[in-house]
Amino acid sequence: MRRRSAILRDFREVGLPNLTVTEPNPSHVMDFRRFSSDQVVSFNRLQVDILRKHSPYPIAHNYMGAVTEFDHYAVGADLDIASWDSYPLGFLSDRIPADPEHKRRFVRQGDPDFQAFHHDLYRAVGRGRWWIMEQQPGPVNWAPYNPDPLPGMARLWAWEAFAHGAEAVCYFRWRQAPFAQEQMHAGLLRPDSAPAQAFGEAGQVAQELAAMPDVGTARADVGLVFDYASDWAWETQPQGRGFSHFWLVFHVYKGLRRLGLNVDILRSLGRGRTPRPRTSRSPCHCRPPFRGLMP
Repeated sequence: MRRRSAILRDFREVGLPNLTVTEPNPSHVMDFRRFSSDQVVSFNRLQVDILRKHSPYPIAHNYMGAVTEFDHYAVGADLDIASWDSYPLGFLSDRIPADPEHKRRFVRQGDPDFQAFHHDLYRAVGRGRWWIMEQQPGPVNWAPYNPDPLPGMARLWAWEAFAHGAEAVCYFRWRQAPFAQEQMHAGLLRPDSAPAQAFGEAGQVAQELAAMPDVGTARADVGLVFDYASDWAWETQPQGRGFSHFWLVFHVYKGLRRLGLNVDILRSLGRGRTPRPRTSRSPCHCRPPFRGLMP
């Protein structure tokens, strides 16, 4: 590896890609990011192997929104179910790069596509099986601004998840804490155990689900490829200020949704290869710009 007089002749000379005189070699950064992701995968596998020795039950792990620091597909390969923490109002406030008018418009509903995108992404990570492990039931405490959802939003968010194939929607939390951390984070019950707004909406969804007929899966119109390594590569050497592979794919997804198209998200196998998983029968595949950094 050579760059601006930085010559590495032995693996023992390789350090972290930080504290460099100028920007680090991008291939060095990518190797570090792959190594870091592999460590997450390895640690998760260690825990899964222990649990499988003592339990016959499916194993799940909950992911987050707009988090790409590790390869979720690789972690999910050792699990039975993918799940994620869905906080529509909190995520609109603290991580979605949108103009103030968009945030004002959806301040009590959440971005109309952000949850759906992650539902489809984690359905791919879980190879068809996915849950919401934490669904926002009311105001949270950790975002810059924490409004109350509009009446009916807890019901709408639950049905949106089930429409995207969720097996379960779980809420954080059952009862709002009267002490310690996150006292201002709402639950299905208030601190005195009185029902909060979302309690009745969750109960309504449960009754509606019980009355629903059996349904199957639908054929997606488009297969949209999302690749974690490409996201790392574009972050390591962006095309320009503000460019993001994750948000590019997300905006492609938004455009497809506005056309009324159902989307399956697919992983890449590298070197331009895209699988056709059993969960996808999409007649059209869409690959946003991919990038690989070589030494």
